[in-house]
Amino acid sequence: MPIDVIVPYNAVPSRAVGGTAANVPLILAHFGWEASLAGQTGDDLLADEYEGEVRAAGASTSLLRRAAGAETARLLHRVDADGHSYGYTCPRCHQRFPRSRPLTLELARVVADSEPNPVVYFFDRVNAATVWLAEHYADTGAVVAFEPSLATGGELFRRACEAASLIKHSKEFDLPIPKTPPRSRPEQVSVITDGAAGLSYRIGTSPEKHLPAIPTLAVDTAGAGDWITASLLAATCSANGLDKQYVDEGLRRGQALAAMCCTLVGARALSGVPIRMLNRRIDEVLASNYVDAPPKVTARPATEPRPGRCATCLLAT
Repeated sequence: MPIDVIVPYNAVPSRAVGGTAANVPLILAHFGWEASLAGQTGDDLLADEYEGEVRAAGASTSLLRRAAGAETARLLHRVDADGHSYGYTCPRCHQRFPRSRPLTLELARVVADSEPNPVVYFFDRVNAATVWLAEHYADTGAVVAFEPSLATGGELFRRACEAASLIKHSKEFDLPIPKTPPRSRPEQVSVITDGAAGLSYRIGTSPEKHLPAIPTLAVDTAGAGDWITASLLAATCSANGLDKQYVDEGLRRGQALAAMCCTLVGARALSGVPIRMLNRRIDEVLASNYVDAPPKVTARPATEPRPGRCATCLLAT
């Protein structure tokens, strides 16, 4: 759950709450869902920014905890003529960024007590706490959505895959995901994204189906997959579980959002488009099968300089 430090070519740097585990629920909040983020920030000025942005996006901060005396995690997003790349050092003050902290078992139990019957539990990193929650919520009948982004494995990864109603991952990562659904999840939905080549999905043991990507003039690919995930969850998930008849529609609308996202700098820049306008634009993109121009977004307010802090990353100087 880092803050993205976004450094576009020939433009003013900005900061935004980032990471897939935050982007997906904040996008769902933009769609009108009730969403809560659970995890640890630091205990610094950037944590104030983090919480303020989450609340402004319409999501709850009640399950966020501050790690005493720690700095909030940062992740550099550099956008230039060669595309998008990540980094872990500030390009202005040259300090190494603090890294994210995992969810704790103590907080996981608080989450389970505070949110006993969620429609969806979404996670993207495997540790004892996230897997414990996945198994707990699978037992309650919630949709458990797992989007691994690290080349990991082992017993915790196996348990995460078995608890998941839906697994989505990028073909870019060589992950030990079973080729067939586990016995505990015979109708598990599996989605594999492949950038400009589109995506493939299957439901249970049904044949795999391919959906080509929607052509666009890409400026920044960060966050594109998160819009696909949020669209899929919004289309298929309710208190009755995961409605598989809407998987295709959710993914296709997600691809339209992903194509639009790529025309803007920042993983959630599309959140600056009111939802009615966004839905209308999705329909237009699906009809034309092309994104010819970026949508107009509400500009983010400029960050205020803080004495003794780096203007780009807000670390002490």
